[in-house]
Amino acid sequence: MKIIKYVPNVLSVFRILFSIALPFTAGRLPVFVPLYLLLGLSDFLDGRIARHFHAESAIGAKLDGLGDTLLSLSSFVSVVFLMKLEMDLPKILLIGCTVIGLKVGVAILTRVRFKQWNGLHTYGNKALGGMLYFALLVCAFTKKISLVMILIMAAYMVLTVVDEVAILLTSETYNVDHKGYLIEKWLTKHRAKT
Repeated sequence: MKIIKYVPNVLSVFRILFSIALPFTAGRLPVFVPLYLLLGLSDFLDGRIARHFHAESAIGAKLDGLGDTLLSLSSFVSVVFLMKLEMDLPKILLIGCTVIGLKVGVAILTRVRFKQWNGLHTYGNKALGGMLYFALLVCAFTKKISLVMILIMAAYMVLTVVDEVAILLTSETYNVDHKGYLIEKWLTKHRAKT
């Protein structure tokens, strides 16, 4: 039973290492897709296993955050730049750089306010990660990126940034598993009624 507490961190390390390897499989869908799906599965399972077996740890949260970031970046690079998709590259780069700049701003705010480099695991951020994950898979198969899809995801990402900034500015302590500013407000109000 003691070995199970290491499984979440092993999954995160797997995701980190193979996320780095993912771009080398771009263009070969029979290799890329199974690896991409395994990396997504590792992201889905590591936190759930840690919580179920009470194996959460500070290092595990950092490994998970690093694994999530590397998977997102390597997936984006693999699909957008290495698969030579049909797209409006200047507009996509402008939108992409803008939202990435906002996320970097949130990371800097987190570091300044709480001396942490972790990203928050809000429901909004989890949903955004899922949207990006499946959107990139669709793009890999269709060989094109829709500007409308990019705009929708960018708008949603801006909402997650606003949510994170609200959390960081109103919280006294850092909680990586904060559900989200509006969700927490709703839950607090709902609990008060019951």
